[in-house]
Amino acid sequence: MHLVISEHAVPGRYLAIDTDRDTWLLPLRRRSIHIGRGLSADLRIDDSRVSRLHAIVMQQAGEVHLLDSRSLNGTYVNGHRVMAARLRHGDTMRVGPLNLRYVEVPFQLIRQAPPAGAAA
Repeated sequence: MHLVISEHAVPGRYLAIDTDRDTWLLPLRRRSIHIGRGLSADLRIDDSRVSRLHAIVMQQAGEVHLLDSRSLNGTYVNGHRVMAARLRHGDTMRVGPLNLRYVEVPFQLIRQAPPAGAAA
């Protein structure tokens, strides 16, 4: 999985990671994204407070959910420990030391100029 700098984001769903200088976006292109310390995690967090398979971001029926994978230190959404939570644009998550945001970049309709000679 490749991170994208926020200025180059195309419409879609992302996990946002804020740094001192930039905001990086992890596109949610697959049905599920595994977060953890293990080598098989899609979003790998190398920290002892993170379980090997700590949490899963799951897309289903047009919704996005965060599921805790029975992690030792818990998964948090908007400051509350959760086992499962539906994510909405702007929700904050914490997995170990990492803070994330769920972001939806909307599809925008581009209004095209009328063809030459057409009445406006």
